[in-house]
Amino acid sequence: MAIRNNYRGNNMIRTTRKVSVSIGTYEVSQDVTPQLGGFLDPDGNYIGMDKGGDISSASPLVIDTDGDYFIVTGTTSFSVMTVAANRHFFLEFAGALTITHGGGTIDIPGAANYTSAAGDVIECFSTAANVITIVGITLYSGKAQVETSNSVFGTLAVAGQSSVVADSTTDTLTLVGAGGTTITTTAGTDTITFTSVGEYAFKTLAVGGQTNIVADSTTDTLTLVGSNITITTDAGADTVTFTGPAAGASTGLAIAMAVAL
Repeated sequence: MAIRNNYRGNNMIRTTRKVSVSIGTYEVSQDVTPQLGGFLDPDGNYIGMDKGGDISSASPLVIDTDGDYFIVTGTTSFSVMTVAANRHFFLEFAGALTITHGGGTIDIPGAANYTSAAGDVIECFSTAANVITIVGITLYSGKAQVETSNSVFGTLAVAGQSSVVADSTTDTLTLVGAGGTTITTTAGTDTITFTSVGEYAFKTLAVGGQTNIVADSTTDTLTLVGSNITITTDAGADTVTFTGPAAGASTGLAIAMAVAL
């Protein structure tokens, strides 16, 4: 803007006229501390990111300033990062290492230590110098970093028996009925029913002056042997008949006894 003063008598008349002034192209790179007076409008364009040089794993892990996406090589674990405040950056890991969670140094989702695998990527923001919040973890496997787990029994133990141990989270426990026991399931009510189909039976057969006969199992068989008598069975009537010698025989009296089963 040019200003010219004109004098007319005792009065001064000020006249102005506008001129164009060219200040050239402003290079932001020449200003080491550029600041915005408001929100940045990209005007339909985008703000690019730069991949920095690889960072060798170390403790502390030093974040370089030549980019905002870095590949961390090596397997040295760390619990501290050296980085300026207000940095937004990404780390991709080339191998397995452990980052230790600690309030005030590195905050990790789930408040638990994180062990990387090759190809994993974490997104970080430094809320202050050397104070990092990991705002996102992308596992190369595609799984969640903290998987939901329900409380379940990994081992089924029976006194006097070998324990049954689950080999994985998808392992299946199969229940088998034996000795007259049937097992039925009801999916709608999530119930398993054990039913014994056996009936009351004598486990021990005792005869005065003789050794007791004891069943060895629920499927054991008692065999009846006749001496000078005839033993007949009737499966339809569930009976066993003991018949002695005929009347008048020299062996003695006739004896007939039916045992109902």
